[in-house]
Amino acid sequence: MSAFKALSYGDTKKPFLLCYGGVGNGKTHLCQALTIALNQRGIDAYYYRVPDLLKTLRAAIDTHDSDSWMKSLANVQALVLDDFGLEAQTLWSTATLEDIIDARWQEKRITVMTTNKNITDLPARLQSRFSDTELSVYVLNKGMDYRTGGK
Repeated sequence: MSAFKALSYGDTKKPFLLCYGGVGNGKTHLCQALTIALNQRGIDAYYYRVPDLLKTLRAAIDTHDSDSWMKSLANVQALVLDDFGLEAQTLWSTATLEDIIDARWQEKRITVMTTNKNITDLPARLQSRFSDTELSVYVLNKGMDYRTGGK
């Protein structure tokens, strides 16, 4: 997809990218390739599946390390969040993701998120950040599910 390519090569001034679409059409592959490309360009990029990230943050609360994690996620040069919406949707998980995204939006840091949800089904704050035409691009991945041979 051209939006991922533009971010990976530094050919865009829009640091926010939301990719949404059905399952099995390559969103994770694009995220992983983007993370590798950014790191190869010397940009510190982290990749996380959203459900795994939230589990890690939840565990960090018990060790009193959650503030450090949140600061790291807010400040890393590029953050790639894959599979939003697969996690249990709780007030805590939604608020935590909104805080991370909002901090990154305010600092105009590279932030990518994928989801199987439609953009209109995202929480309002996330929808607003990823719809900001000055900073964001959102794309619908219409690819077929390669796991089922497009069936």
